Amino acid sequence: MSLPQLESSVSRIGITTNGETIYSLKAWIPDGFSLKFGLNLPELPEDVTEISRSQVLETRLPGVLVLKQDFVLKSKKEGVHILPSPSITLVSASGETVLTAPPILVAALSAKERHLSEISPLLPIEEIPQTVAEPFTWIPVLISLACTVLVIWFYRSRTRPEPVEDPKQTVLLMLRQLETDLGRRGVADKEFWLDWTKALRFWLANRQVEMAETISSEELAQKIVTLAVVHENFREKLANQLIQADLVKFGGGHASATEGSEAIYCLREAILQQSEVRT
Repeated sequence: MSLPQLESSVSRIGITTNGETIYSLKAWIPDGFSLKFGLNLPELPEDVTEISRSQVLETRLPGVLVLKQDFVLKSKKEGVHILPSPSITLVSASGETVLTAPPILVAALSAKERHLSEISPLLPIEEIPQTVAEPFTWIPVLISLACTVLVIWFYRSRTRPEPVEDPKQTVLLMLRQLETDLGRRGVADKEFWLDWTKALRFWLANRQVEMAETISSEELAQKIVTLAVVHENFREKLANQLIQADLVKFGGGHASATEGSEAIYCLREAILQQSEVRT
């Protein structure tokens, strides 16, 4: 029997300029175990509140059930925040098992720092496989990271000129990097589809598509097929590729390099041929 796992992660670009980020909980529950209470947020800091949460996404794999739920959190002020350790209780024939995941350090970014983090992501901590561990063992690491983040933030806020962000060029650069990574890996794996989905959501958000960075993939796919800002030749293709991305990200495995190249091509052409009509 494989061991149960609990993983927590946040949006790779930290808390955005509107103070929101997506906090995700994912649990791997082997056959023979059951979840006692469900996936729930840990106690949040006073200046961070929950705005909404998605339905629990269930994926059945051989010998294991994968549960995932996203929570939209909002920060009341800029600064570094520590999201406490989440935990779940599993029940099996041998009794109850409590799983915990380490706390996560994030920062609410200013408009200037958001541009910086999207080009060279520094915050928050990348997704880390979580295991049962004593919470206190993470305190020195978190303190060190918090000090490093504050020093970098302070220095760049004083020395870096205000950037002029061009969302279209930013996404095209992201796609160019994706092509390079795809050629190196040879397959469209989980990391490829994570970056491709990020590029798609970022572009739609900057085309004034409401909730493009926070709604579920299924909801966004339904929205894409009706969007005036997406060229009609690419609406269904992008919607299908977004669903395929979730299948790889949550189901394991990978897609072929040809499928990855087609996803890059469709998104690039949709951007270059985008309508000037805004939602």
